[in-house]
Amino acid sequence: MITSVTLKASSSDGWLLDALSVVSGDRAPVEFGCLHRWLDGKKYDSAASYKGLLFADHFTLKPGVSVCPKYVAPSLKIRVTTGTHKYAESGQAPTVTVVGANGKHTGKIHLAGKGKAKTTTFALTKDLGAITSVAVQASSSDGWKLAKFEVKSSALPWEVMGCTPLWLDGKPYDHDPYDAEYGDKFTLHAGACVAKFPASWGAKTKSGCFCKMSGTSGKCGLNGAKYKWCRTRDSCKGTASSNGNWDKC
Repeated sequence: MITSVTLKASSSDGWLLDALSVVSGDRAPVEFGCLHRWLDGKKYDSAASYKGLLFADHFTLKPGVSVCPKYVAPSLKIRVTTGTHKYAESGQAPTVTVVGANGKHTGKIHLAGKGKAKTTTFALTKDLGAITSVAVQASSSDGWKLAKFEVKSSALPWEVMGCTPLWLDGKPYDHDPYDAEYGDKFTLHAGACVAKFPASWGAKTKSGCFCKMSGTSGKCGLNGAKYKWCRTRDSCKGTASSNGNWDKC
């Protein structure tokens, strides 16, 4: 008994298969599906030329006839939601590198206004499969507060990427303290989660700056004064000096 039939193209001269049946010994013919579909060698023609039918350079048919699902062109959608902070919106166009089970894609995304969402759609030549991570790189020093990041790979459902919220901002960073973790690049992974300031950033000053990771290793201390203080990370606001900004803890 024949359990499957595998067909492989020998050239790029496409062939539309409407029906296939197999006779084994003295048994009655057995029809195989799903049909209708194109057998075509790579490089493929434009997707439109296949009239919405599935196409491939090889495929395997099982006994029984059924109608094949319509061909859906591979695509990638990225939906970002901007936070509601006073300076959350931005005019930058960040670069993203999306990594999926079947490959990766790099492109630029569009940002939404304050408290709003916007979707960027990429037409792909290959289905990325389930998305595992997204690397995001700032394109300017016009800071953007990301509240939510979602991806949709072809026919798969929307997937939330975490952890958020985050500030994406090019260097040099702003002098005013950020109300969430910040950087000029970061990587998000599949699954929703809430971002927190990294413990490795050390202590926070009274004005909301982080202590610079040098000298006192990110800690507040007397350092020869009557009050605790530290140099601030990324020149965050405080009191300016020739050795860099500092702030009371």
